[in-house]
Amino acid sequence: MQPILINTIVMLGEPAFDQRRFVQELAQASVTIDGVELRQELLPVAAEERQAFFLELLETGTHKQWQYFYSVPQSLFTATGLNPSLEEWLQEAAAFHAKNVKVNIGDLAGIPLVNKEQLLALLQRYQVNLTIENDQTEANGRYKPVAEALAAVKAAELPLGYTFDVGNWLVMKEDLAQAFATLAPQTTVLHLKNIDDAGQTTLLDEGSVQWQSYLLPEIPVVLEYPMAFAEIAAEVAKLRQALQ
Repeated sequence: MQPILINTIVMLGEPAFDQRRFVQELAQASVTIDGVELRQELLPVAAEERQAFFLELLETGTHKQWQYFYSVPQSLFTATGLNPSLEEWLQEAAAFHAKNVKVNIGDLAGIPLVNKEQLLALLQRYQVNLTIENDQTEANGRYKPVAEALAAVKAAELPLGYTFDVGNWLVMKEDLAQAFATLAPQTTVLHLKNIDDAGQTTLLDEGSVQWQSYLLPEIPVVLEYPMAFAEIAAEVAKLRQALQ
């Protein structure tokens, strides 16, 4: 069965929730999902609280048979190569057995300067996959730089995947169909959200595009848009049906 995950940005539809409570509530709910994508910026600030949360995630993940992804809103590439904070992010991900870490692209000039063996060793040490994503910035959210980044990654044979974010292309008013047609072969994770004509995220069927046209077989699909907690089950069911 194709994995469906919930990104914790969903909780913004329930202002009373923090990330920890949201995961707790999700674990108790009658929602059939395959995992959760945690967001670094929503983790507890205090080290002790963060560690306690990671241990709780491990217990919940085992009980629910969930897989975890980790979203880090930081740039992977600097002008001189890899961001020196990468190992710190991977350590955080490993603390709750995250399977995938998603980061922003960053400075394209640094891609050819990356030591492939060093990057591979890091990913093997922490047992995670690493993906870059099209975001909502001029530098990393337009089609041209994203396509160039992925081409450079391929040329350098870097062990990286790509998270194709449907909604981010729409927010940037880029040609979603063109991006999908050309970048789908390199896509290893799909972030799914829809937006209305005003650029605001909506439930899947209330947005401006036919989201079913932008699904891919086999790879994980992550729902990533705010909604009321009571709406989650129906959105997941809708996606599950479309994937069949």
